[in-house]
Amino acid sequence: MIYLLSSLVLISAIFCIRAKYNKSQNQLLIFKPLTILLIILIAIIFPAIELNYKIFIVAGLLFSLLGDIFLIFPEQHFKRGLIAFLFGHICYIIAFIVSTKIQFTYWIFLPIAVGAIIYLQYIIPYSGKTKFPIIIYIVIITIMGWLAIERLNSAPTLRTFLAAIGAVLFMISDAVLALNKFKKPFFSAEFIILTTYYIAQWCLAVSVIAA
Repeated sequence: MIYLLSSLVLISAIFCIRAKYNKSQNQLLIFKPLTILLIILIAIIFPAIELNYKIFIVAGLLFSLLGDIFLIFPEQHFKRGLIAFLFGHICYIIAFIVSTKIQFTYWIFLPIAVGAIIYLQYIIPYSGKTKFPIIIYIVIITIMGWLAIERLNSAPTLRTFLAAIGAVLFMISDAVLALNKFKKPFFSAEFIILTTYYIAQWCLAVSVIAA
């Protein structure tokens, strides 16, 4: 069943990316929410290793669904989408904290923190009126990514590995999104954004059921 759902996620994601490049708003309204809904099903219908972890991962995915719907209309609802994804990342942070005893590791934290600061200094001058929300968002997603990697370091298993890969890919997706939106749009951006985003969410969903 998971192979069927994962295949449907792949097909829907391909149609979503195609709709984005073809500027087909009607298809985007179908396939963007559908892709994340299929990913949510993976997290919901299979037995979870840890119930609390599952609850917060599913909550994060639901906030992501809301964010996806808002970002179908980025000119009108970008800030709403940003807030929805912000709450999604907070849910992922809680999921990581409640499921594993995480230890602080300076050699993990420092490179991530320095990278986030460098990226902030690069993107903030171009972010206009969204400067403050962008700063908060980058801080939160950086914490999410850091905790996911710390969790993998503290308890290396398939599910912590999947969650860490998902968190890192999510950071890459959002970094490219901000560059494309605020700095300079480039042709391959949407492909990179959506591919890394859907793989990230799939990894997070599967981490609920992985041993």
